Amino acid sequence: MEKTKITTILETSNLSYAYSDGKKALEDVNIKFLRGSRSVVLGANGAGKSTLFLLLNGLYRPTSGKIFFDGEELVYSTKFLRKLRSRVGVLFQDPDTQLILGSLREDISFGPMNLGLERKVVEERVERALIATRLEKYADSAVHSLSYGQKRRAGIAGLLAMDPEVLILDEPTAGLDKRSQQELFDLLKELIDQRGISVILSTHDIDLAYSWADYLYLIDSGRVVANCVDCTSAAIFDFFTQGFSKFASCGFVPPQVIELYSELKRVGIFSSNNKGHNDTQYPHSMSELIKIIKEL
Repeated sequence: MEKTKITTILETSNLSYAYSDGKKALEDVNIKFLRGSRSVVLGANGAGKSTLFLLLNGLYRPTSGKIFFDGEELVYSTKFLRKLRSRVGVLFQDPDTQLILGSLREDISFGPMNLGLERKVVEERVERALIATRLEKYADSAVHSLSYGQKRRAGIAGLLAMDPEVLILDEPTAGLDKRSQQELFDLLKELIDQRGISVILSTHDIDLAYSWADYLYLIDSGRVVANCVDCTSAAIFDFFTQGFSKFASCGFVPPQVIELYSELKRVGIFSSNNKGHNDTQYPHSMSELIKIIKEL
């Protein structure tokens, strides 16, 4: 069977952005986000992640450089930006900024209604979005009555109703407990696997970046300082271990699972003499590490 060709969906070329006071937020950023992939932009607070996302959606205009969506350079006409924002949805850090109408159903309807779609089409999109985010029973609830985690999913539902190709999530786990985080990532996995949606998220959580990314960019002070552009298990493990000095210089400590795995290997738990261990196993999470230990 012929392998499906992976194509670039969003790309930046020498992208720079400076605020009105001249302070640079981004400088010469070159990034490719691939269709149907899980991409992570990792950086400390203030590194430039949010600014990058606002540029990708056309909400900010670059000081210099270019942005391409599906091979087409962004232009800042009303017509082009309307098309772009229907295909590239951004979920901001604070979900309350995106929930603006009374009931959840009304709020999710807002975007597709503004596209000028027929009422029946809008209703169908809203129902699909509610089902995808498992919020059907809250459809007629006031958005302010939802829990924080539900508001996160409601924000995604509003984006899904626009039928996007790309979801951009700015620090999506901020303020979520572990259960809500797991529900969020289960949802994102379904959207990638079933709909082929490309998901790009920012985080300052190095454990999340290590466990989730297919493609990863480390950004510091507005510059991309390292990247892993084909994060197989071995590649991303090497990326986080052999080149960790770049992460350390940005204020990060190693992912916990790598620290524990490396220490267990150092003391001989994982060795070539242990027939139960496969040297090609690189755990991406504590649950994967526990599974490897149980198999020994």
